[in-house]
Amino acid sequence: MDVNAYRRIGSVYVVVCCIVAACGASICLYQLMEAKPACRDFSCPDGTKNIIILAVTLKICILCAMFAGLLKDGIEERKICAVRVNRVFVVVRTLSLIALWTCWAVFRSDDDRYVGGLTSSEKLVLASLCVGLLAITIVELTIFHGVLKYLKEGTPPCSKKRVPEVVYIQA
Repeated sequence: MDVNAYRRIGSVYVVVCCIVAACGASICLYQLMEAKPACRDFSCPDGTKNIIILAVTLKICILCAMFAGLLKDGIEERKICAVRVNRVFVVVRTLSLIALWTCWAVFRSDDDRYVGGLTSSEKLVLASLCVGLLAITIVELTIFHGVLKYLKEGTPPCSKKRVPEVVYIQA
């Protein structure tokens, strides 16, 4: 693939990431403002909203949008450190979401058995979420690798020097 194509792929990634982060943040805000009983514990009874998970998810969505903006700036200004910071953030985000979902599954059970209170369909959904998130993270890291390749080997940025005007003299 052409090295310069990674600039376009990175720009498309930034737009998609901002859209997904905005949708996730709006869903979390809607659920936080919904008139349902809430609890501040991981072991919430059915029918209540979990404030901890919603708040952490909202913060992660906002951070995703901020880091997408950092990546866009890094692509335009050719800053390699911005892409490296985004790679670290994506890995930390993935690990924190998997830890959050696992804690929810462990503490949701009514007794002391690990993941004993979940039904088989809930266990399947949790496993699918974790595997899907890991797949998305691999795709994101591949995009970041290509953007780094573009920044290191791509065409140099165009200079924004002013071109002098041509003056015609009649003889």
